[in-house]
Amino acid sequence: MGAVGSGDSLPVSSVLEADCVAKSYGARRVLTSGSLRAVAGEVRVLLGRNGAGKSTLMKIAAGCVQPDSGSVRESVPRLVDIQAVPA
Repeated sequence: MGAVGSGDSLPVSSVLEADCVAKSYGARRVLTSGSLRAVAGEVRVLLGRNGAGKSTLMKIAAGCVQPDSGSVRESVPRLVDIQAVPA
């Protein structure tokens, strides 16, 4: 599992990629195999029903929450340090 901002290289146009991330809080699985690819100059939409894990995926991509498994890679350095938010 790669850490957020681990420095792994991405395709030139990708700014951020989350691949097969999963997260549980205790016995409750809130995200299973979530993936996201952000590309410079494009708009992405994240759709899903209530409780599908959209917010959790974004918190993982932003570095606020660590995934239980999967990886997040960034191709640009962070401009600000985002502090972890309580679960």
